[in-house]
Amino acid sequence: MEMTHSQRRPRPDGAAKAPVSEATFAALLQRTREGLIVRDGFGRVVYANPAAQALVERTEAQLTGSRLTDLGIEWLYEDGAPMLRPTPLLVGNTGEQGHESEENLGVRRRCGLVRWIRLVVHAFEDGGEARTMMLLSDVTNERLRHVEALGLKRQLELELEVRTSELNRALGEAKSLAISIANDLRVPLTHVDGHLGILRDHLQASPEAELSMQRVQQLVRDLRDFASTTHDLTLLRGPQGQRRSVQLALLCTNASKDFLVGRDAHIALEGLGPTKVACDPAAIRSAVTAMISLAFECRAPTGRISVTTTDTEYSTTLRVHVESDPIHAARVLNSTRESSTRQLHEEVVGVRFLLIEKVAELHDGAFWFSTDADGTEFLLTLPNAERAVAA
Repeated sequence: MEMTHSQRRPRPDGAAKAPVSEATFAALLQRTREGLIVRDGFGRVVYANPAAQALVERTEAQLTGSRLTDLGIEWLYEDGAPMLRPTPLLVGNTGEQGHESEENLGVRRRCGLVRWIRLVVHAFEDGGEARTMMLLSDVTNERLRHVEALGLKRQLELELEVRTSELNRALGEAKSLAISIANDLRVPLTHVDGHLGILRDHLQASPEAELSMQRVQQLVRDLRDFASTTHDLTLLRGPQGQRRSVQLALLCTNASKDFLVGRDAHIALEGLGPTKVACDPAAIRSAVTAMISLAFECRAPTGRISVTTTDTEYSTTLRVHVESDPIHAARVLNSTRESSTRQLHEEVVGVRFLLIEKVAELHDGAFWFSTDADGTEFLLTLPNAERAVAA
């Protein structure tokens, strides 16, 4: 039957105050995993428990009456260098009574490996004689984890340095490209800006404003012709040997990165497959960028853009779908414009259409688009790599 607190008999005062016996202390010292060494005022060992004997690989008989520096133990400094002059804690010089000191040292084992030990030394008096008590703890695993962490940190620092260097180089190349494009278009765009300035000065309808608008439109057509006959499109007019088999998903991923620079938008690429097409990679990448640009212009304020691919035995179709308002998309894509500003916008949109259509034509493919209540979709079909090689 379980006794309640009131039913339990109190302990006798003598039993509660009885000291722990020496045998109990001896058993604890013999079985603890921490090493314990007691030395006299001259640094000679007077007691070493089994854990301490195992840590320094010496027997009780070898340790008793000897100094730790006279046993042929190869001690190492904390940095791993061989110990040329023993430290005061290792020698056993008695310090200030009650003062505790600590250091980490290495011990070269007989097998050649190093065991790292944390020494905690405490000075005290025993029967009027100076003593030092040394606690020894094996910290080898702790040190190995610390070294691994330092190595990993250094590896991450090197990786960061390499990535930073690559980024700086890429930023330099992008800056050079931007300067090159700006220089190529500086003169025609200066003309455009000048004519638009004339339009701002003649807000009301007048023959001067109409003539200036016509010149602006002509300059835009010139820019369109320039885009259709230079840069990426000129690469396609070379021999067929310039084409190679490329994974379409990789081109779409790179094109998405090109377009998203400086834009707060997201493009879903989860639907891209592993299909390869035989193509001029630079031209296809430009065409995909143009398709994404058209989709971005047609999209609703929070519309989602996704890029997917579907395969057949002979061809691959790239689909750029955007959630859009049908009326807004029709305004963007409609080929007829009534006002002068919309005619100007039509020419800008037409450059992208012309680029995609030329790429499709020179790759024996096709380009088209469709708009419905679910959104707008731009599609580019290209022969797959196996069919192109067989042809």
